Amino acid sequence: APVPAPSPPTSISRASLTLVLAQGPGALLARVRVHALVDRARFAGWRIDAVPAAWATCGLLAGDVLLRVNSRRVERPEDLHAIWTALGTAPALLLEVARAGGVVTLIFPIAD
Repeated sequence: APVPAPSPPTSISRASLTLVLAQGPGALLARVRVHALVDRARFAGWRIDAVPAAWATCGLLAGDVLLRVNSRRVERPEDLHAIWTALGTAPALLLEVARAGGVVTLIFPIAD
């Protein structure tokens, strides 16, 4: 059954995304606490332990498990690098998360 998600912002500005991307993945990872979730010795996703207060309206919740970003799993550093690089020209940011036994896709169009 679909799990309702809080309403995220209507879009992300390309200019603000470019600023975040220029800081590198480490700056993002310093803002949000996550840990690898392993199920039966297999990587299952990244459990979000805490969402920064500034992200309160983004739709992510503590306890969500990040499964994919723009349809791509993030299991290895090279996955993160590929996603990070592709976001520079992506039309949207899509976050697929497991929540309460279902899957929620948060969609953030990127406005030029």
